[in-house]
Amino acid sequence: IQQMLLAHQLWEEPKLHKFLREGGFPALTLEKWQWFLVEVQDEPREVVESAEAQLAQLSVPDTDTSGRMTLYGLSRYLCSPANSFLDPRRHKTTHDMTQPLHEYWIASAHHVHADLPKQAFACDDSDILSGATSNASEPRSSLQATLQSGCRCLGLALDVLNGSLQVILQQGRMPFLEVLQLVDAAAFKSTPYPLLLVLHLGLLPPAQCKAVPAALAEGLGERLWRGSAESCGASGGSGGDVHGLPTPEAARERVIVILAPSA
Repeated sequence: IQQMLLAHQLWEEPKLHKFLREGGFPALTLEKWQWFLVEVQDEPREVVESAEAQLAQLSVPDTDTSGRMTLYGLSRYLCSPANSFLDPRRHKTTHDMTQPLHEYWIASAHHVHADLPKQAFACDDSDILSGATSNASEPRSSLQATLQSGCRCLGLALDVLNGSLQVILQQGRMPFLEVLQLVDAAAFKSTPYPLLLVLHLGLLPPAQCKAVPAALAEGLGERLWRGSAESCGASGGSGGDVHGLPTPEAARERVIVILAPSA
């Protein structure tokens, strides 16, 4: 619709009548296309010089049988990223990811609901967890959607049930090991930067707290961040800071576990 409306405006523009309406059929020859780029678009010289090659790459309906750019083709060009208001070279957003984590604003989810986020990612057949599903009634689906949406800080409250570590969700429970396996499978599909896993252990008896490190190692494997003094910047390097926090770049595709302070 946007292109159709623009085509109508171009057709009615008096300044373009002699260029678009010559011969009764709206089209631009190479010469007129170059004029349009210079006089209307104010394009730099390199863009004008590449006009012939650009026109040669087009086909019907962007061009007619004579190789002239049609009104439809012109509208498509004007609505394309190549004609963006911003310099296309500035479209690629880059960030300095070599600073300690505490210097970044991190999207977090303190509670995981049973209802899926509006733009949740559907589970796919490649999920390693058996029974993974996009059914919004299952906590697993909600947790997976949270991870795949790009959340980089996830708070989990742990409890014990029948001797097994459990994660308390707002409307359900999941075994801690299953949650860790899901984190391993889904947390880095949308971004490679580290996930902060904030564990609340206030409900666990001391004996069960001792089982948490082994469960983390089993569920996360190589994804578990085990930072050394050197990799965290204690020696003055660029890997992080003296407080033990790595940089996002140093901890790509890793899970950093943080213990929440006791109430």
